[in-house]
Amino acid sequence: MTDELKTKILAMTDKELMELVYKKPDDYTDEVKKIANDEIEKRGIRKEQIEELINEHYLAENSKFIYKDLSSIYNTLILLLKATIFISLVAAISSMFEVKLINDMSTGNFDYSTIEEQANANDIRQQLIGIIQLALFIITGIVFLRWIYFTNSNSRSLGAFGMQFTPRWSIGYYFVPYLNLYKPYRAMKEIWKTSKDPKNWEMVKTPSLFPQWWTLWLISAFLGNISFRLSMKAEELNELFVSSSVTLASDLVEIPLALIAIKLVGSIFNMQNEKHITLTPTDG
Repeated sequence: MTDELKTKILAMTDKELMELVYKKPDDYTDEVKKIANDEIEKRGIRKEQIEELINEHYLAENSKFIYKDLSSIYNTLILLLKATIFISLVAAISSMFEVKLINDMSTGNFDYSTIEEQANANDIRQQLIGIIQLALFIITGIVFLRWIYFTNSNSRSLGAFGMQFTPRWSIGYYFVPYLNLYKPYRAMKEIWKTSKDPKNWEMVKTPSLFPQWWTLWLISAFLGNISFRLSMKAEELNELFVSSSVTLASDLVEIPLALIAIKLVGSIFNMQNEKHITLTPTDG
C-alpha cells in the first residue's frame, strides 16, 4: 500500500471510514480495511453510530423490494406438488408391474402367447408416464424457483436485514455444480427464518422438516440420475430389473418429498402474509 493511499484513508471522515468497512467491504483489500478499522477504534467511534449506518444501508437496500402477493403462484405450486404426488404414486404402481413382468420373464413364469403384447403395453405405459413426469417436473421446477425468488424478495421488503442470499442467487445456486448440494438449502432456511421473524431472523431455529426435505431432495436427484443412466444402457433382463427397481425407488421418494415441500411452502406463505398484514396500515 502506498503512503498516499494510507494518508487518504486516515483523512477520511468518520462516516467515510464506516462506509468503507461496513457498506462496501468487498471493494477494498484486507489491508485497507484493517487500517480503517484501527482508525475507527482510535477515534472511539461508538457502536451505536456503526449500527445506525448499517441499518441505513440495509433500509436503502430493502427499499428496492416491494412486497408481492404470491397467492396465485402459491396456489399453482401447491396444485403442481399435489399432482406430483398423484403421478408419482401412479408411476410407482406402474413400475411395480414392470418389475414383476421382468421377474416373470427371468424365471420363465409367463404365457408365451401374450408375453410380447404385455411387454409392448408395458413399454408404452412407462413411456407415457415418463413423459408426463418430465413435463410436470419442468413446470413445477419453474414455478418453484419463481416462488423462491419472490419469497426472498418479500422477506427483504418485510424488513429482514443482513440476508446472505439475493433473490437471484437463491435460485441460481440450483444450477451451480457442487454448490447446489448445500447452497439452495441454506437459502431456503434463510427465507424461512426471515419470514418467521424479519427483525431477529438470525436467532430463529428452523423446523426438523428442513433436513428431511433436503435429504429427500438429494436422494431423489441421485436416484433419478442413476435411473436415467441405467435405463439408457439396460439390455439384458437383469439390467432391466435393476433399472426398473431404481426407478421404482425414485418414484416412491417423490411422494414424501412433495408432501414436505407442501408444508414448507405453506408455512412460509402464511408467515409472510401475516407479517405483511401486520405491517400494512389500516384505514381509520
